[in-house]
Amino acid sequence: MHRKILIFGKEISNFITENMMLIAIMVCVTISILSRAYFDLSYISPDSAQYLLAAREILRGNGFHVYPDWFAIWPIGYPALIAIVAFITRAEIYLASKILSIIIVWIIGLMLYKHFGRTAWAYAFVMLNVGFRYIFFYTWSETVFLLAMVLLTFWVADIVACDNVKASHYVKLTLAVLLLFLSRYIGAFALSVIGLLWLGNSYSAIRHKCKIAGRRVIYLTISGIVSGVFILSYLLMNQKMTGYMTGIERVPAGPMRELLLDLYRAMMIEMDYVFDTFFAIGPARLALLLWFGLIGFFIYAISKSKKGIIARDKNIITPLCFIVIGIIYWVAIIIMRLASHFDDFDFRLLFSGSAMLFIGFIGLLTQNEKVKSFLIHFSGKAIPVICLSGFLLMMLVITPRLQGTAGYRQVKDTTLSTYAAIPDGAMVLWGDTVHLLFMRDNLGASFVNPEHDMASFWDEYQDYEEVYIFVPEMKEWLVVDFDVNSEIYAFFGQYVDSDEEFVRIK
Repeated sequence: MHRKILIFGKEISNFITENMMLIAIMVCVTISILSRAYFDLSYISPDSAQYLLAAREILRGNGFHVYPDWFAIWPIGYPALIAIVAFITRAEIYLASKILSIIIVWIIGLMLYKHFGRTAWAYAFVMLNVGFRYIFFYTWSETVFLLAMVLLTFWVADIVACDNVKASHYVKLTLAVLLLFLSRYIGAFALSVIGLLWLGNSYSAIRHKCKIAGRRVIYLTISGIVSGVFILSYLLMNQKMTGYMTGIERVPAGPMRELLLDLYRAMMIEMDYVFDTFFAIGPARLALLLWFGLIGFFIYAISKSKKGIIARDKNIITPLCFIVIGIIYWVAIIIMRLASHFDDFDFRLLFSGSAMLFIGFIGLLTQNEKVKSFLIHFSGKAIPVICLSGFLLMMLVITPRLQGTAGYRQVKDTTLSTYAAIPDGAMVLWGDTVHLLFMRDNLGASFVNPEHDMASFWDEYQDYEEVYIFVPEMKEWLVVDFDVNSEIYAFFGQYVDSDEEFVRIK
């Protein structure tokens, strides 16, 4: 036993010594997440609040029953993971979400090391992308989705490159698909990945009488059926509980021309974000040229690797899988966004695909032995590590702190003290629609719909025994949002001159 401990300790020591660049990047990103998103600021969007509210209810044993509705607009997977981390660590749910983000960072980093060895630190530069950092600053399910994308791609590469058929590969493939779906509904796109594998192996089994391909088809069929049945059952459960498969009615996307222009701008920004930690690349024209350069490089590198592709060399198959799966995801999310309205095109929608392309690019780049040797040479060098660490800590941690801080604890204390007099179960109109949802027990917050009349207004809030107005916020929105001649404006207008912070109207 003592000998095993010594051997394990030596392995850890060797890993650290040989991979200081990789560790430096992950440590700096970890410090950045804790500093920016907990001690300095609180990155909580309306979506974040819903995830945290769901995590709180899961901890209480309420499952999908999230006050006041069934949790269906987003999948339950991400809140469930936050709840698990909170349960294990006994941390409050917001801190648990940051701990989960850090755990995911390290899992991704170690996965990169497992597959790419001492060149992994170059792949880990994806963590310095602005899109990556902001996704991990916020409490967003894209963190888990990105991990699932990485796992799916590595496991697909294992299936493609392996000469044998191992049941474990297909079990992992199924788990990756389910993790993708349970973090974001768009994760169902992974069924198309299974479908493409199924078609390719079916062709080989029929055309070339390949028995191994035939066995793959059987396992892929099972994986596809299990994944598909689970996804369909989940969506049907949502429909039964809410009337809609994804919790709400999906409205049309809007003018196609504007959406395509937004997509173009977002794609240019995605390229800019690759460099932004170190320097700005300037106008969109340069970003467009870089996109053309990247596409040209992909075509050139793949054409030079035909022998490796035919031989199913894992060194070339893995980066190709990252590129292909990244493109499939982009096609899926773009089609969905063009079909229905939700988030605008930005890093939150696009970065998961961008990350796959970045990793694929580095994978193709390291096919050159000189580049690979260079990366290995510097992976454990102390002076480059010190320089990189100092630069990253300055850019990611120290400089942002000089801009002023208001950490999560301060935000929470301010919120709770402001609404301390409001009883649980009440509704606060023009209240804090973000923080209240998970910081207070069953305390609702909402903005009033300016198109309502008084009858429809009272119908909307009939289930609440007590309804309050947060007067300071109401004053700012009343003139901007409401028709001054409407009856609903007349009703709330009587409270404009109130000196009270809260007024009870029911």
